[in-house]
Amino acid sequence: MNVVMNDLIQVIRVLNESELEIVNNHIDTLEFSKSSVFNYNDNKTGSDIREDVRTSTGTTLNENQKATELLHSKINSSLEEYSRRIINYHKNFSYYPAPCGIDTTCWREGIQVLEYRDGQEYVFHHDCATDPTIREYERKVSVILYLNTDFAGGNTAFAHKEYKPSAGEALIFPSNWCYPHAGTPVTNGTKRVAVTWYYVDHVLHNNS
Repeated sequence: MNVVMNDLIQVIRVLNESELEIVNNHIDTLEFSKSSVFNYNDNKTGSDIREDVRTSTGTTLNENQKATELLHSKINSSLEEYSRRIINYHKNFSYYPAPCGIDTTCWREGIQVLEYRDGQEYVFHHDCATDPTIREYERKVSVILYLNTDFAGGNTAFAHKEYKPSAGEALIFPSNWCYPHAGTPVTNGTKRVAVTWYYVDHVLHNNS
């Protein structure tokens, strides 16, 4: 089977309606601040607010909250589905540096929630930092989970196609420079998404 880059961008159901309600009710109680980007300050490391690049507001979920635990469990399950799908494209993807690959362990960053209101966007970018000395350089898999759809605009655009998953569905794709993407401007309403990034460590078994 021929595998094209599009095949590694998957839309996968993560939350059902009742789970969405639990998550969104919790998020409604949180405070948001302006979102930052990394590698844009004078030293090209760390993070900075650049409204010419990203105009959303955001917050990072507390790991000990019920809503975060629910998201963690459900996103992990969706990554297992992602792994099954890409292995169906080619058996060698069982070694792909993604969660559930052979001889790998994985971990994730804190889950961020982002909101985009009228006119707000995130211009084209990829999710790996360009500075190899900072953690984000090693991101392997990106997850963008849509938490609502009662807004206009706000698609996730790749070079070849735009996506707007239903509420409770996530876009899952490689984080590297081959997958630049943008959050197109919201033209009406408020877009809410949860985002996180997974890292993968290769584990070598001792067969002696």
